[in-house]
Amino acid sequence: MKADLTRNSFYPSRYFSRVLMQQGRVQLDADWNEQADILLHYLRNLAADCIGPHGGPENNFGFGITLAGSDLNIGQGRYYVQGIPVDAGQGLTYAKQPNYPSPPTLPATPYPVYLDVWERLITCVEDDRIREVALGGADTAARTKVIWQVKAFTGTGQKGTEQKETEQKACIDVTGSLQPANRGWLQAVAKQQGTSTNPCVIDPNASYSGPENQLYRIEIHTPGPAGTATFKWSRENGCVVFPIVKLTPGSPTTAVLETLGRDDRFGLNEGDWVEVEDDDSVLMNTGALANSPAALLPGPLLQVQSISAGSLTVTLNGTPSAKVGQDSSKHPLLRRWDQTAGDQVEGGLQLNTTDNAAVLTEGTWFNIENGIQIYFQAAPADSTNQYRTGDYWLIPARTATGNIEWPTTTQSGKTVPVALPPDGVTHYYAPLGVVNADGSVTECRCQFKAQAQCPNTKVAT
Repeated sequence: MKADLTRNSFYPSRYFSRVLMQQGRVQLDADWNEQADILLHYLRNLAADCIGPHGGPENNFGFGITLAGSDLNIGQGRYYVQGIPVDAGQGLTYAKQPNYPSPPTLPATPYPVYLDVWERLITCVEDDRIREVALGGADTAARTKVIWQVKAFTGTGQKGTEQKETEQKACIDVTGSLQPANRGWLQAVAKQQGTSTNPCVIDPNASYSGPENQLYRIEIHTPGPAGTATFKWSRENGCVVFPIVKLTPGSPTTAVLETLGRDDRFGLNEGDWVEVEDDDSVLMNTGALANSPAALLPGPLLQVQSISAGSLTVTLNGTPSAKVGQDSSKHPLLRRWDQTAGDQVEGGLQLNTTDNAAVLTEGTWFNIENGIQIYFQAAPADSTNQYRTGDYWLIPARTATGNIEWPTTTQSGKTVPVALPPDGVTHYYAPLGVVNADGSVTECRCQFKAQAQCPNTKVAT
C-alpha cells in the first residue's frame, strides 16, 4: 500500500472486533483504515471457512477454462479465492484480460491454469475519478482494488506415461509451487553502535534521530534468493510520485512531469533514484519470482541527472524498460526511492549495477538512515528464502520516542527484534483446470450450492 499513511495498525493476533471513535479526540488515518481491515478480515475468513480455500456458486459458476485455438476462453461468473470474490465478464480470454495486459505465450500441453488474486493500491494518479472537482481536484483518500489474473503454470515439466495422474496431481500441487515456503524475514531496529558483540541484541541507547515521523518502506525489487534479489527503500512509504506528461527514452532519458512535488519533503532533487511505472508494469511485475519470464521483471531504477523547474523536465541517467511509461492512458509516473550507496564495512548499501537497487544479503545489518538498521534473516538450513517483487515491510519511526515501532522479544535476558515475514503483497492462488494434449480440460474448480432452498411459489398476477 504505497499511500501517504501514518502506519498500519491492524494486527489479526489482537482480535479486535471494531474501532470506536471517541468525541473530542484526534482522528488518524490508521484508525479508519484499521476498521476497514477488521471488517474485511472477518468477512473473508467467514467466506473461506464456509466455502473452503476456493469455490464458485452453482448458479453463477465462473472462470471455467476451454481451449480456443492458441487462446483460452474464460467463463463468465464468480469465484471465491480465500474468501475474496472475483467476477469475470462476458467474452474474456487469456490473451484479453482486464488486469493482465501482456500474458506470456501459453506453454505446450499439458499445463495447469490457475487464478492469481491480490490487491492493488489505486490513488488519484492512477484513477482521476477519485478526485473531487468541488474541492479543485484535491488529492483525498486512496482505494484498493482486487486484481485477478488467469495464468498458465509452466513449472511442472513432467508429462510421464500416466498423463492423467500427473494432471490430477497438478490440480492440488500447483498452488504450493507458486507460494514460496519462505518469502524472507526482516528484523529492524533503531540503534547506535554499542558494546554488544551480538548484532541481534538491541542496544540500550537505541535511537531514531530523524527530524520527523516517517513510515519507512523496504520493498523487494528484483526477485530471487539472497545475493540475486535486490531491494529499495523509501522514508515516505513509496508514496512520492510524479505523473509523467511525456517520456522520451534514451541515454539519457527525459521526462516532462505534471509537477515537481508539493513541497521539499515530497519533491524531487538531483541525485534521487526514481522508478518509471505505469499500469502495465505494476500488473505484470507484482509478485514475480526469480523464474518469471524476463518480460515480467521490473526495470532498472534511474538517477535524476538534472531538473528544469521552468519546463518541469527531468533528465534521467539511464533507460527504462521498453514501452514502460510512454502511453499516457496507462497513468505513467516516476516513483521516488531514497536509498544511496555507502561504505559496506559500516553497513552501507551496495547498489546493483544492473537495476541500481540495493543488493540483498542475509545475515548483515544494513544502515538505512537516522539510526535505522535492517537485517534479512537467513532461512532454516534445509530451505532458501525466495524474495518476490513487490513484497514489502513497513517501519514506523517516531520522534516522540526516538525509536521505531517494531515488535521485540526477550532472549536470555536481552531484548531482540522479532523477525517478520513481508506485510504484503499477499497473493492467493486457485487451480482452475489442466489443458490436455487432446484439447480437453481437466476440471479443477470447486462448486458450492446456495444454503437457502426456497419452496415453489406462484408468481402474482
